[in-house]
Amino acid sequence: MTQSTSDQTTALPRTRPIKRGKFRTFYVKALLFCLPLAVAFFTLISKKARQEHAYLPAGFAFALDVRGFGRGVVLQRTKRNWRSLKKTTPASHIDYIIEFRDLDFAFEVFSGSITLKKALAGRLFATYGPNDKGVAITYLFHAILNTLFGWRKAYRR
Repeated sequence: MTQSTSDQTTALPRTRPIKRGKFRTFYVKALLFCLPLAVAFFTLISKKARQEHAYLPAGFAFALDVRGFGRGVVLQRTKRNWRSLKKTTPASHIDYIIEFRDLDFAFEVFSGSITLKKALAGRLFATYGPNDKGVAITYLFHAILNTLFGWRKAYRR
């Protein structure tokens, strides 16, 4: 009796997925670490990001989290830019939360493999907070990701 192709692929050594998992973990950790700087930088250089920044009130705070990952970032808008808050900030002080369902979904979005719009349509992340502020945050991130990954097929027009 011959083995099907799916049985053969499950018998392959698992070295590649483990390396890929470690790379994804490192990549998402690095991006979350750099996110406050990236948001502040792109708010200064991108017209679209500046418009969304102006819409959000000073003191507005949002959290970006990856479920089951144990890492996240909380950012707060100041009068001029953004600053990072401690992850232990009480939930009552956070106005909006973006929570990715899985590390792989966060990686797909943060690497530019899929657009934020497709990720939202596919429910790869959940949002909690007022819708009007969520739209501004989504547009802000779209401007940042489009600038970073404009060369990727998902972001080409």
